[in-house]
Amino acid sequence: MLTPVLLSQRFLSSVILSLLTIGNTYAQQLKLAGQILHATTGTPVAYASIGVVGRPIGAVADAQGKFAFTVSPDSIVATEKVIISCVGFQSLEFTVSQLAVAPQVVRLLPSDVNLTEIKVEAQKLKKRIIGNNAKGILYHADLAVDYTGGEVGQIININNHCYLEELNFYVEHNYFRAIKVRLIFYDVIDNLPNSIISNEDILFDISDRGVGWLKIDLRKYNILLEKRDKVAVTLQYISGESIYRKPIFTIPGTFPAPFHTTLHRSKSQDKWDTLKANLSLYFTALCYDK
Repeated sequence: MLTPVLLSQRFLSSVILSLLTIGNTYAQQLKLAGQILHATTGTPVAYASIGVVGRPIGAVADAQGKFAFTVSPDSIVATEKVIISCVGFQSLEFTVSQLAVAPQVVRLLPSDVNLTEIKVEAQKLKKRIIGNNAKGILYHADLAVDYTGGEVGQIININNHCYLEELNFYVEHNYFRAIKVRLIFYDVIDNLPNSIISNEDILFDISDRGVGWLKIDLRKYNILLEKRDKVAVTLQYISGESIYRKPIFTIPGTFPAPFHTTLHRSKSQDKWDTLKANLSLYFTALCYDK
C-alpha cells in the first residue's frame, strides 16, 4: 500500500512530466502570422484568405487584416507554398518558412476587373432563374466553424448574357447566432474552379439562426455574366458566433444529379472535392440572347 508521501511524489512527477510534454508540443508548433494591407492606401484588407496550397490548412484574416495560425513541422514542409488572396486583389505567394520567421506585413495590389459592370438600360431583357430553385434531398453541404476559409458551391451553366439581381439559397440547419459569408465567382477549366472573376468582395451576414430560403440583393454590384458557358459560384465561411460546440451551416442538394457538379473544400487553397449533386442555390437574373 502506498503511503501518502509516496503518492504525493508520484502525483507531482506526473504533473511535471505533463507540463514538459505540453511545453515541448507547443515549442514544436510553427506560428504563421502577419497583417494584410492595401498596397497603395495602406489600409487593412479585411477577411483575406491564407491557405497552404493543396492542403486543408489555413485561416482568414480579421477585420483589421491580421491573421495567425499554427502548423506542426511534422505535418508540413518548410518549402510548401502559402497563398494570400482576397477578392479584388492580386494574390501573393510565400513559403511556410518565410511566414514562420516573424509576423509579416503583406501588401496586396488591386486586381484587374474581370466581370463586366453595366448599367441596365431599356432593352429586351427576360427574367430568368439560373440554378436550382428546389429544395434538394439526399445531400447536404456544410460550412463549419472548424473550416475557416472553406467553401461550398456549384458550377452553373450560363446560356445567355445575364445581369444578376439576387442570390437565393436554402439553409437546412444553422447553428450560428451570426455567420459572415463571402460570395465568390470563378471561371471554370476542366470542370473545376480556376481563377476568381469577381469584381468586388461580396460579404454578407446572416443572423438569428436564419433558415429556409435566404435572399441576397446583388443589384448594387452590377454583375454581368457573359462570354462564358459556365461559372463556379461558391459561399466561403469567414467567421461566426456559435451556439453549439461544433456549429454547422447546411445547404441541401439533390443527389444524384449526373449533369451537375457541387464543389467543396475545407480551406482556401485546399484541393476541390466534387460530387454529382445540385445545391439548392439559384440566381434571379435579367438576361438577353447572345
